[in-house]
Amino acid sequence: MRVLLGWALLLHALAHASTMAFMPMAQPVWFSTLLLGVAFAGYFAVGLALLRVPVLRRRWKQMMIVASLASVLLLLWVLSLWGVVGVAVDVALFIATEAVMQPRIDGELYRVDREA
Repeated sequence: MRVLLGWALLLHALAHASTMAFMPMAQPVWFSTLLLGVAFAGYFAVGLALLRVPVLRRRWKQMMIVASLASVLLLLWVLSLWGVVGVAVDVALFIATEAVMQPRIDGELYRVDREA
């Protein structure tokens, strides 16, 4: 399940990256771009962490919080129909990783760290 969630987060990060091509950015553009970049980088890093990339797996929870906050802020900033769908996806991913799967993910990552 951890691997599936990791790949889902990587795909979600790529969805954030493609947002710039299909969505007009809200003013000021620098703020929208900053939020988009933080959300993309955060979700991508968490996805890699769940796939056991050594440097990233120690801070996956903090990165997930930052990425989710940036994504929700961006989607509320833009205020589109896709924003409502995006917030629902962000909340679902956050709940799946932080509330439901956290003990299992931590256990698997701890086991890998201990073996290394």
